[in-house]
Amino acid sequence: MSAEPKPGDLLLVHALTLYEDAIEVAERISLLRQGIRSPLGHPIYGHVAVYVGGGQVIEALGRGLVCSPVTKYVGHSDIWTQDVSLAARDRVVMRALSMFHSGYRYSWGLIAILAVRLLFGLRLPWHQKGSLVCSVFGYDCWLADHIEIAKTRACAPEDIPLGGQLYFGGAYTG
Repeated sequence: MSAEPKPGDLLLVHALTLYEDAIEVAERISLLRQGIRSPLGHPIYGHVAVYVGGGQVIEALGRGLVCSPVTKYVGHSDIWTQDVSLAARDRVVMRALSMFHSGYRYSWGLIAILAVRLLFGLRLPWHQKGSLVCSVFGYDCWLADHIEIAKTRACAPEDIPLGGQLYFGGAYTG
């Protein structure tokens, strides 16, 4: 099933880099340890981007929040969405744009904490303001419409499909 993203939709991306491959391996280990199968039988995801419309996504990368063309993920991502009103989508997009313009930093510390959780099942506290990772960015954007898309804010990309608030909207093939 192929689809086009709507503003506010999340693109969950299959690994394109060695870094994203490492995230996927840790997530796979975590799911196996918990006895959970990957949602819908899809491959594990290594990255999350928020579609803001106009052919653009906002995503958290090593240098912070950046705006990128959505076409960079053609054939390498799936759309995760929810049937919500246009006003709700506007709130998600406005939150993404607000965070983008606020200068959020990428949190390498949270990556380490997520790795410990995924690999060993230990949940460590995380309360670093003004910084995030890609999945936390997606979580925060949807929280603007009071929708918690994962069990906890300190989530990994694979926690979003498991959260059950968004559904698979199709493979993004451009």
